[in-house]
Amino acid sequence: MADTVRYLLEGMVPELDDLEKRGYFSRAELGRVVQKRQEHEYALKRSAARLADYRRAIAFETSLEELRVARRRARGLSGKKTLADHCLVRRVHFIYQRATRRFRGDLALWGDWLRFCHATRSGRRASRVLARALALHPRCAALWTHAAAWELESNADAAAARALMQQGLRACKTDARAAAALWHEYFRLELLVAARLRARRALLGIDGPAGAGGPAEEQGKTGDATTDGAGHPDEAAAGPATKDSEAEAALAEIMRGGIARVVMRSALAQAPRDAAFRSRFLDILQEMGEFEGRAEIEEEIYAGLAADLPESPQAWALRARHAAPSGDARDAIAAGLEVFERGLAAAPSPGLYSEAVEFLVQALEGDAPGADETLATACELCRRAGEAGHGSVQVLLTWSQLRLRVGNLAGAAEVARTAAGMLPQAPELWETSLRLAVAVAAAASASRDAEQASGCPTTSHGDSSGDDEEADAPGPSGRDDALIGAALEAVRACPRSEGLWLLAVQCLVAAGHNPGVLRTQLEVVLAQGPRGPTEGGMGAVAAALVRAVALVRSPAAARKLYASLRHLPSPGGEFWHAVLDMELEAARAGRGDELPRPRILALFEAAVDAHGQEDADMWVRYMRYSAQPGSKGGTGSVYWKAVRALQRPAGFVERCQLERLA
Repeated sequence: MADTVRYLLEGMVPELDDLEKRGYFSRAELGRVVQKRQEHEYALKRSAARLADYRRAIAFETSLEELRVARRRARGLSGKKTLADHCLVRRVHFIYQRATRRFRGDLALWGDWLRFCHATRSGRRASRVLARALALHPRCAALWTHAAAWELESNADAAAARALMQQGLRACKTDARAAAALWHEYFRLELLVAARLRARRALLGIDGPAGAGGPAEEQGKTGDATTDGAGHPDEAAAGPATKDSEAEAALAEIMRGGIARVVMRSALAQAPRDAAFRSRFLDILQEMGEFEGRAEIEEEIYAGLAADLPESPQAWALRARHAAPSGDARDAIAAGLEVFERGLAAAPSPGLYSEAVEFLVQALEGDAPGADETLATACELCRRAGEAGHGSVQVLLTWSQLRLRVGNLAGAAEVARTAAGMLPQAPELWETSLRLAVAVAAAASASRDAEQASGCPTTSHGDSSGDDEEADAPGPSGRDDALIGAALEAVRACPRSEGLWLLAVQCLVAAGHNPGVLRTQLEVVLAQGPRGPTEGGMGAVAAALVRAVALVRSPAAARKLYASLRHLPSPGGEFWHAVLDMELEAARAGRGDELPRPRILALFEAAVDAHGQEDADMWVRYMRYSAQPGSKGGTGSVYWKAVRALQRPAGFVERCQLERLA
């Protein structure tokens, strides 16, 4: 390695001498450069060289080149270019070459090299890099596109650019995604070529797409130039004029996007059922701006959408937005909605309803007139979707959001509950319904408080006391009944949705209600399911419920709750951690309601029996409790039970050693 590095450093002597001679760097600076290059070369020559090592070397040489250019300008260094003016760029290329030889599969590295070639105007080098990259990655659409763009932009060779795109399409014919990208870029290429032709003719002062003032026009001026004395056509004279006319017509068709249209037709033949693929052609046309012939291409695309994709929601959405005029907002909404209604009558689907609702919601974003009418239409469309069985989660969520938009909280809550009933297996809908029910209950409570503050009579609600968390809950009002009913209905509809259960507990606690009303339903779910995981799952739900009951009611009520759950399949590890947290906190506080030590040990034993194979944290807690003064058995028996029970005891053993528990 050392010999190779020394050989490379010796080869730098001529360029270093020239850099000093030209005044770009001092001898001391070049000494530091050599030292840095030596460090980089040793890093690059090791067998385990990393891509980051190459990038650091490239960054160093690039910064040197930038400094050289800056000093050349600042110091006014001129004259004939010598080795010093290109040696640093050449060295960067050398490092890139070595890097791509080792990391040939890194497309980002190839892209960086190509960008460096363009930045330093290394045209011939860029051609070689592209050829090598395409040989290694023939199915990379970005490389083919880059190569074609290089030919068009740098060499002004449209024919070579077309040939590269066609070669890329042949290479990528088995890769649908790469082929689709190439078809789109090929279409863009032909539109760019046509735009350049139009710009060139405008610059030359040739007006008209067909070349007004050209041979065809002059033929019209001469009148009898193509007839003989008898008035018969003179074929010899008409030949050149006809050819010129045909050439002008062909050129006019090219400038109108004729070749681009042929490319588009060939592309659509390859992917006839993909609306998104066709939509991309429309986007490219939009990016190109207005030109003669664009409308015809767009109409052909829309006609193909109607003929080839009569059941595609995306196709109907594109057609609806195309039908909406850009003038009056009401007319645009009406025209687009008319297209959607035709689609819903012909091929109703959840996707089409979603597209129609999204169209109306987008129309509501501005300050367009008729917003109330549009909002009512959108709500009605959401209702129709749900009743027809085509309501997606997003559409039904939008329904309640639209009602909230007009400030109708109670109406939004009613709509959310109706929507959840239409799609009962969607927890997102129940979560929205529950949150809105809480908001309605909070608004009602605030209204009652305001009435009390103003001296108006209000209905009082009794509050009995006791230990049973369900029977002793405060007597609820009608609004409270609605909230509790919404929570129970939600968890019954999606009994295995952890997030929905946690939200139900959270909402009941926030509203001041006893979350213990969920106990019976939780028991049903746990009895029908397997043992829960160490983290998350129904164990997290049971843990949240135990904590909430202890907070809202009392530790005694929480004990009754977890006692009823202990004999079912274990909810999960978090449940046992929550139970032990509560009991150990009571023991530390010494409030007088704490459990005796044997019963806490029994809880630990039940917890490790249920989850002792995976839950090392539970064993560590057990060890800490057993290490407290007054423990009879000590930590030894617990330690060996844990080592035998855990599937991976190494972490447990390490923690015990760190805490000196064993």
